[in-house]
Amino acid sequence: MDDISNRLEQLWEEKKELGLIKKIAGDAPSSTDAHQRPPTTCVPTEHAVYGRDDDTAKILELVSSDEPNDDANFCVIPIVGMGGIGKTTLARKVYNDKEVKIFNPKAWVCVSDDFDLLRISKAIIESITGRSCDLKDLNAMQIQLKHKVAGKKILTCRR
Repeated sequence: MDDISNRLEQLWEEKKELGLIKKIAGDAPSSTDAHQRPPTTCVPTEHAVYGRDDDTAKILELVSSDEPNDDANFCVIPIVGMGGIGKTTLARKVYNDKEVKIFNPKAWVCVSDDFDLLRISKAIIESITGRSCDLKDLNAMQIQLKHKVAGKKILTCRR
């Protein structure tokens, strides 16, 4: 019994040292979970992208369309799927396509599982203006953002 108890204690200590924790389905993500995925950038990291030409063409057609949406004054084009299938790569390919260069402003902002509207608003403003945003109040940021994008066609990519 002593050998088994000593071994269990040793395993418990190793588990703590390695940062291993038991996850239960339905648990809310912790703040450390949100930081495990690295942030993305609009700068292409791939030398070439294969097999996504049809998807890229479909999204570019939707992005370039000037047809109004019946229900709202904006249109969302979702890119969904399991992790690791290339959603961010596809979004980056569309974002950097020559047909999309006409968008002004364009913003690439990484939105993690740890959703912070103040941080996201600040990042969008900074991406659009190319300057640091010193505002601390969400309302002030939202008003500035509204003025920056009012009446403009906007392309945003959310990871």
